[in-house]
Amino acid sequence: MYSLLWFRNDLRIHDNEALFNAANSKLPVIGIYVFDDTEFRKTGFGFDSMASHRLNFILESLEDLKKNLEKLNIPLLVYKGDTADIIPKLDLDISAIYYHDEGAFFEKNIENKLKSRMKNTEFYGFYGRNLFHPDDIPYEKNAVPSVFTAFKKKTENRTSVRAVFPDIKIQDKVVLDIEKNEIPRIEDFGFSKYKRDKRSSSDFYGGETQALKELDYYFFETKLVLTYKETRNGLTGRDFSSKLSPYLARGCISPRYVYKKLKEFEDIEGSNDSTYWLFFELMWRDYFYFVNEMYPIKMYSKYGIRGVDFSWDYNKEYMDKWIGGETGFELVDAAMNELKATGFMSNRNRQIASSFLTKNLNIDWRFGAEYFESMLIDFDVYSNYGNWQYGAGVGNDPRSFRYFSVEIQEKKFDKDRSFRDLWLEKDYNLDKIVDFKESISKNKEKYKRAFNTL
Repeated sequence: MYSLLWFRNDLRIHDNEALFNAANSKLPVIGIYVFDDTEFRKTGFGFDSMASHRLNFILESLEDLKKNLEKLNIPLLVYKGDTADIIPKLDLDISAIYYHDEGAFFEKNIENKLKSRMKNTEFYGFYGRNLFHPDDIPYEKNAVPSVFTAFKKKTENRTSVRAVFPDIKIQDKVVLDIEKNEIPRIEDFGFSKYKRDKRSSSDFYGGETQALKELDYYFFETKLVLTYKETRNGLTGRDFSSKLSPYLARGCISPRYVYKKLKEFEDIEGSNDSTYWLFFELMWRDYFYFVNEMYPIKMYSKYGIRGVDFSWDYNKEYMDKWIGGETGFELVDAAMNELKATGFMSNRNRQIASSFLTKNLNIDWRFGAEYFESMLIDFDVYSNYGNWQYGAGVGNDPRSFRYFSVEIQEKKFDKDRSFRDLWLEKDYNLDKIVDFKESISKNKEKYKRAFNTL
C-alpha cells in the first residue's frame, strides 16, 4: 500500500504540509503531478489558458522537484490528461491521497471529480499557498471585508503566521512496477522549443532550488529588500522587485518561508517601510484568495463582485491592437510587447495596461484577465482576477473610476525612455487609435451612470 502525494501548485519539498503528513503516514510515499486537460482549454474569449511561458516554467520546476524528491527516495510520476481518469487507473494500491487545496472553479472541480471516482480512498487536503491559514483569519468565510485596508488592519493585528513545517526523513527506496515515466517536453504539448528573450528583466528558471537562490539574493546577498518600497514601481532590470511571484504562484517557495526569512533578515539588518511592504504584498495575495472563497462565481462575472454593468464594448480592432502592442500609446505597447516575449510584466505596467483597456477603450475586463491568464509566467488565478476586477472598478476598489494617464505614467516611471526603447520595435510609429481625453471623458460618464443605477 502507498500514500500518494498529489502535487498541484506546491512544487517544493520545504514547508509542504501535504508532504509532511504523507511522510508520517507510515506508508511509502509516491508523488504525482498531472497536467490536467482543463489547463489547456480555450477561455471564453478564445485564448489558450496556458501559453508556453508558464508551461516551460512548470516543466523546469518539475525537473527540479523530481531531483529533490529523489533525495528523499520519493518517486515522482508525471502525466498529462484527465486527472480524475489517470489517478484511479494507476496500477498501485493507494491507501490515501495527500494534497493542497485549491479554491478556484476548475481546480476544485478536478478535486471533486477525483473524489467521486475514488470513494474508498482517504483524501487529506491542506492549505499551502497562503501566508495566513484560513482557520486563523478573524473573519467568517462569507464576511471578508470588501476593502483590503480593513482586511489588513484586523488580520495583521489579530493573526500570526504559522511556523513552517520541518523537513522530513528519507524513506526507504521505493521500486515501482509501472511503465517508464518521464517528464514531458514542451514540444509534447504542441509548442516549439522554448527560447528566452535576452531583453527580459529575469531569466525565471523554474524550480524550488532557483526560488531559494532568488530569495537569498534579494534578502541576504544584496539586501535589496531594504529599498523595495522605493524601487517596486520600476520597469526594467532584475533588481527593482524580488521577482519571487512566479515561484510563489507555482508553490516553488512557500509564503510562510518567505516571511520566516524576512523576519530573520530584519533581526540582522533591521526593519523599515520596505521590509514591511514585502509583507504587505504577501497579504494582498491572501486577500484575493479569501475574496475568491467568498465570491466563487462573481470573481469571474462580467459585473464583478460589485455587480456593476458598465456596458462594455467589444471592438475587435481595439482588442487586437491592445494585445499586439499597436495602440499608439508607447508605454502600453512596450508593456504588451514585453508580456508577449517573456511572460512577465511589472506591477506598475499591469495597472497601466489594465486601466488603458478598461478605461480608455472600455473593453470588458475579462478579456484582459483571460489574456493575462494565458501569457503570464506568474499567473495566480486569485490575484489575476482580483486585480483585474480592482482595476476595472467592479471589484475591491473603493473608488469607482480609477485610471492611469499613460502620458503621466511615462513621465514619472520611464522618464529616460529606457523601457520604451527596449521594448518598442525600431520602426514603431503609430497614430493613436482613440483620442485620449475624449475617450476618458466619455467612459467616465458611463461609469457614473452605471453606479447611479446601483
